Amino acid sequence: MAKSKVENKPVTPAPQQSVNCSICQESIGLNDYARHIQERHSSPAPGPAIPRAVIPNTPIPSMPFPGSPFQPQNGPQPQVRPMTGPIRGDDYAGTQYLKGVDLPTGTNEVRVRVIQFVYIPGQRSPLACQIDKVYGKEYLGINKTNIKQLMTLGFPDLSVLAGKTLVLATYPTNTPDGKMTIGLWVRSVEG
Repeated sequence: MAKSKVENKPVTPAPQQSVNCSICQESIGLNDYARHIQERHSSPAPGPAIPRAVIPNTPIPSMPFPGSPFQPQNGPQPQVRPMTGPIRGDDYAGTQYLKGVDLPTGTNEVRVRVIQFVYIPGQRSPLACQIDKVYGKEYLGINKTNIKQLMTLGFPDLSVLAGKTLVLATYPTNTPDGKMTIGLWVRSVEG
């Protein structure tokens, strides 16, 4: 046993502290935590590299509508999946969402047909919908202002908008970092 340098008495090792695993809640010694995570909760070693990252082309599941038993706030959260292979910047440089800046200069409104509402993890807008391709874009993020506008137009249940056409007007607005840009505002619903 080691001796204390101050009083020359034997030093008693401190009892090992334990913590609960954040994944399985099993009680694990503090010194064994990293090994436990690696052995019990890590994916096996990755296989051969895939030529390009596959996440951008992953199909997006439909978003549940009000009254559905699965709701994003109480349902299972999407799993984080590692990306393999080369991750090309040009796959992510653009966005798949229709924005006001995508419209040709001088365009004051655009019509988009809603195909379905979708849940897209990491999306800044609280709601998104898949639309018929317009100006090369297939999704439309719907912010809180436009959700309130749709409710004012008589659509408290937004799920009925699938198959209808939204008439979007342009307006000047600021980006989160304060730069001036063009926004899209729901003017009316057709169909």
